[in-house]
Amino acid sequence: AGNIVIGAAGKGIDFSNETPNQTGAGAVSSSLLNDYEEGTWNPTAIGSNGNVMTATSDTKGFYTKIGRIVHCSGQLITSSLNGATANGSIQMGGFPFVNQNEQGAQSGGIVAAASGLNITAGTTLTIQLLINQQNASFKMHDAADGSTDMLASEWSDNGNITFSITYMTVT
Repeated sequence: AGNIVIGAAGKGIDFSNETPNQTGAGAVSSSLLNDYEEGTWNPTAIGSNGNVMTATSDTKGFYTKIGRIVHCSGQLITSSLNGATANGSIQMGGFPFVNQNEQGAQSGGIVAAASGLNITAGTTLTIQLLINQQNASFKMHDAADGSTDMLASEWSDNGNITFSITYMTVT
């Protein structure tokens, strides 16, 4: 009639007796589930010059971490570019955990809705979490230019996106 409490750090639920050893499944590095948490975080938009754009009070992110997998979603709404360099690329920062430090760890995420952006109709916007960082690049995809980094000039004072991304952290 209560919760299961793990009494020591590094302990958890051990699935080693249930781990399949199938051809093509890769090497198992752990069968221990020893971390779960959920919470909120504050997404930020950062210009290439390091200036953080001013976000509104409606900006909010949510996360769930199960083992090393982190799922983040939220909304980023700005009210000022705050001096972000117009010709430089922008990133989303403030993710709750650092992405793992291995080639191939650049996790991609979606932008489900966007408004107040200075982009061409038909352009798709995604996010890509960078290796060993807590920042993600904004990527624009269209038929004419392929995939390019989003520039601060393509965001506006009232830029607004709703996003979701899942990535793997080191611990």
